[in-house]
Amino acid sequence: MTSPRRLQTENHRLPGQPVDTSGLAVQTLAFELVVSGRVQGVGYRASLAEAAQALGLAGWVRNLHDGRVQAQCYGSAAACDALIRWARRGPPSARVTAVDAMPIDLPSSNAGKTSRPHFEIRRTV
Repeated sequence: MTSPRRLQTENHRLPGQPVDTSGLAVQTLAFELVVSGRVQGVGYRASLAEAAQALGLAGWVRNLHDGRVQAQCYGSAAACDALIRWARRGPPSARVTAVDAMPIDLPSSNAGKTSRPHFEIRRTV
């Protein structure tokens, strides 16, 4: 089983980004997940999208033709860590064998957004 990489974070503030009570900027991460195992046909995409939205993350999720699931997520470091932990379990009918988490650049379209995060389910590629 492949071990997910620990994501590196920086404490920087984007324009319009929320600030925690200590006055420091909330850490923002962008990462990609690739999940292997029995993760298609079991509600994995919809469950991941629901979990991500509940955590306040933005991004998307889709099936890959090879049977894996891919997602890109953007949000606080704590929420990202929580979603990675969730992805290792998935919904009850899934059987996750590996989760690879890779840091990516934060898309410029998400920088500084203060509205409710949007998480979408995309078509298979």
